Amino acid sequence: PYHQTDALGRTWQEAAQSLLRKESGMYTLGLFMGQQFPEGAERDDLDFFPFPEVDSAVGADAVEAPIDGFMMAARPRNEEGAKELLRYLGTAEAGDTYLESDPNNVGAHNDADTAGYNALQKKSQELVSNAKSISQFLDRDTRPDFASTVMIPSLQEFLRNPDDIDGITKSIEDQKASIFGG
Repeated sequence: PYHQTDALGRTWQEAAQSLLRKESGMYTLGLFMGQQFPEGAERDDLDFFPFPEVDSAVGADAVEAPIDGFMMAARPRNEEGAKELLRYLGTAEAGDTYLESDPNNVGAHNDADTAGYNALQKKSQELVSNAKSISQFLDRDTRPDFASTVMIPSLQEFLRNPDDIDGITKSIEDQKASIFGG
């Protein structure tokens, strides 16, 4: 089987523990998943790779690589202080400081210090840097009504019943046409 039965309803931490215990062989999530792995052989066994080619028009050059960010309230009490904090958080120095406490991420700033990256961080940085296309989260990359009422339930249905891929994809296409037109 390509996935665990009854996989729905777990936290990402529980799913990562499944990978750590070798009850599963692969897990699609960000590098922060490594926080669930102790330093040493278990963490060193983690790998980072693109999805195989599904559509030859896209190839395997698209990477799902969300980049976390910081936001400011529309009317903060101390607007200049908030803006100054955001300016600092966007620097290589701030990213490098954070990476000292969590080796399960990569710096987003072009001047981030990569000299201390572990093998997983290096592979992640190389793959993302060389990707021709980068997506983020489904719910940020499409209309919310499509993500929440079509795609999320369809992905959950696939996990429950992977043998009905043709029915699930037909349902997605039919609902897509009704939401987006055409």
